[in-house]
Amino acid sequence: MYVTALRARRSLVLYALPMLAGLSMTHAFLPPHPGPVALAGLLGVDLGYLIMMGLVCGLPGFVAAGLVWGTWIGKRVMVEVPSDFIVGETEHGRADDSAAPTDSTDPTGSAGGSGSGPAPSGGGAPARTVTKPAVELGVDAPKMPLVAFVIAAPLVLILGATFGTMLLPAESGLLPWLTFFGNPAVALLIAVLLSFYFLGVRRGMSVAALGKLTGESLKPIGMILLVVGAGAFFGKVISATGIGSALAETLSAWGLPVIVLAYVISCGLRIAQGSATVAIVTTGGIVGPLVATAGYSQIQLALIAMAIAAGSIICSHVNDGGFWIIAKYFNMTVKQTLQTWTVLETVLSVVSFAVAGTLFAII
Repeated sequence: MYVTALRARRSLVLYALPMLAGLSMTHAFLPPHPGPVALAGLLGVDLGYLIMMGLVCGLPGFVAAGLVWGTWIGKRVMVEVPSDFIVGETEHGRADDSAAPTDSTDPTGSAGGSGSGPAPSGGGAPARTVTKPAVELGVDAPKMPLVAFVIAAPLVLILGATFGTMLLPAESGLLPWLTFFGNPAVALLIAVLLSFYFLGVRRGMSVAALGKLTGESLKPIGMILLVVGAGAFFGKVISATGIGSALAETLSAWGLPVIVLAYVISCGLRIAQGSATVAIVTTGGIVGPLVATAGYSQIQLALIAMAIAAGSIICSHVNDGGFWIIAKYFNMTVKQTLQTWTVLETVLSVVSFAVAGTLFAII
């Protein structure tokens, strides 16, 4: 992306926003990210339905935020590629890349040849910079289809269990197998084992190196597990104290639909404290008791979960750690980040909620 923006001499925003919209959409709406997985437990909805509704609600938001908004604002906010993200070397020689190399080379690095002497100091052809990737990939680097297979495997297994439950009769001999391998814990374990083999052992990674990589990968999830666990605990406290029942009675008096309530609460928590995961698990804990006895179908529960997920990404600003990561990696000022990333998140949130709300009203 940096190289593309550099060569095209266009704003880095033009190339960054579509990618960021896709990442934000998958993070908020699709398992196995922690927020949607927590919602599955808090609302009692199957992960397969979450995946289906996540795609249905998230993709229109991605198009509106990443492609439409990203293209429009990318032409108006000019951001240069950070100089420290460009690794290059200067070669002195002819500017014409088509010139044939010669056998005689001056020790100082100036090329010579028949009919042309060494480039004089200060008067030769201008230096040209050749941009090279910061990390050289070996010939055994994993191919894109292999990586896509490892990523898609758990999703396919989970969806297989969901569709199997919907389409196959209860006495089918295939259903227990689909249900077992489609269990989220089993499906994700299979994905981990596949990545160990195809991306590690098969590429010559030693057991020690694989163990070190695994240990380093486990470090960042400690806080996520703590937040998810605390959110579930908070939901149980709310349920035990009767706050959920009181809130249900209040909403009945107001006539506010539960999907709108879920979105509004999630938006408020997101704007107030910045973390999308905290907003999701806290809102799920509040809304969970409201939907537990309301008789909603799995699709309706999944749409309520999508409303919570949509609210959890709205209006990313200075209290969100992701806001500063975006600003740093894409060389943007606070004002530019508010103009681009904050609006992108808001568009993604509003459009995705609009789709979820419309489907909820129809279904």
